Amino acid sequence: ADQNFLRLIGDLDDAIFSHQQWLKHLHKALICNDEIHADDLQADAHRLCKFGGWYYDEKNDFMRDDPGFLLIDELHAAMHDKARDLLSVRLNVGAVESSHYDCFIDSANHFKQQIRDVQTELIGKVCLVDQLTGAWNRYAMVQQLAREIERMQRTGHPCSLSMMDIDHFKQVNDQHGHDAGDIVLQKVIQQVTGSGSVRQG
Repeated sequence: ADQNFLRLIGDLDDAIFSHQQWLKHLHKALICNDEIHADDLQADAHRLCKFGGWYYDEKNDFMRDDPGFLLIDELHAAMHDKARDLLSVRLNVGAVESSHYDCFIDSANHFKQQIRDVQTELIGKVCLVDQLTGAWNRYAMVQQLAREIERMQRTGHPCSLSMMDIDHFKQVNDQHGHDAGDIVLQKVIQQVTGSGSVRQG
């Protein structure tokens, strides 16, 4: 799952660049009377642009249950609807009213902000988890401890903290190598969290 998040973060940067290029061409079509792409006049224009091509790729299906990711689709479609309206006015009337343009810009900014929110969420998921073991890292632990202290002070309920150490772990690295040490760490975390079985032997 963590590798999916890392891949998605990188792919999202590329998708944002494609969106910025689309936005640049749209403004040139509206302001400079440049050629209008036929796809931008279609009812499903949000699926035909490069950002839409990335968003609807099946490799992103693991994010379909995420409310923030789903909202991107809604805002992206709404932005394209408003862009299509502006382009239709330019084709049939010539001049675009400032109020209609403002409406499009507000929609585009809302879309861009939602992308940033999803980016922050993805980075948080990656940064709070140790990539080797899948366990929370020190930063995540400090955040959780702060929440528990606040809860304890607010409710008066007790809070317990357990700590553990792996005896002679340095010897495992020295005698068997760091790859073996990594496996030991992974198996210990699996055992403690119940996220997997530990092979005997």
